[in-house]
Amino acid sequence: MEDMLTRTRVLLGEEKVNKISKSKLVIFGVGGVGSYALEAVVRAGIKEVILIDYDTINITNLNRQLITTTENLGDLKVNAAAKRVKLINPDIKVTVFPEKVNEENVSDFIPLNTDYVIDAIDDIKGKIAIIKFCVENNIKIISSMGTGNRTMFKDYIITDISKTHGCPLARKLRKKLKENNIYSGVSVMFSPVTPDIVVKDKIIGSISFVPAQGGLKLAEKVINDIIQ
Repeated sequence: MEDMLTRTRVLLGEEKVNKISKSKLVIFGVGGVGSYALEAVVRAGIKEVILIDYDTINITNLNRQLITTTENLGDLKVNAAAKRVKLINPDIKVTVFPEKVNEENVSDFIPLNTDYVIDAIDDIKGKIAIIKFCVENNIKIISSMGTGNRTMFKDYIITDISKTHGCPLARKLRKKLKENNIYSGVSVMFSPVTPDIVVKDKIIGSISFVPAQGGLKLAEKVINDIIQ
């Protein structure tokens, strides 16, 4: 009998598909990068996800965020994301937190039996809180560095934070992690290529396909780590 994972089983086999389906993922940020990562892991067979994002959908999100349409402007992003994945797999377990992560509340969002955490937020303080908690509790994590201000998905690499270079966000993150005595052991996705533009104000430029490819790269890392 065919189901949504029939072709995935042809590729991976029953044992690996079962490993995926039994895994619990926590995803921080369901915007341009996170929404595509979420979509990919759900379509790969993940059956339990916890989503954290305090933001609401606005019209500027339409150019890059998979969960956004003109019909859900103003909705909480986590609610829109939960609705979408339920349409893909009605049996999936989704828990949502419309909150902003920080050092005080991070433990509320990541159960100790979590198999993998995807960090797709922009806030440095939030990233530090997530990474520090995962390192202290031996939970696997992949953290996305900057995908904004780029017109091409150039040379994106998944490596240890200690080996990053050329990425302004990674540079800031390395410095802050060292202040917390974390020098290595954290997987990140980054590009060593200089962004196409330098924006002096707070608005970051973006286009549809660059953060999307970043999210798919994160999902690729997570799923392959789970089955290996």
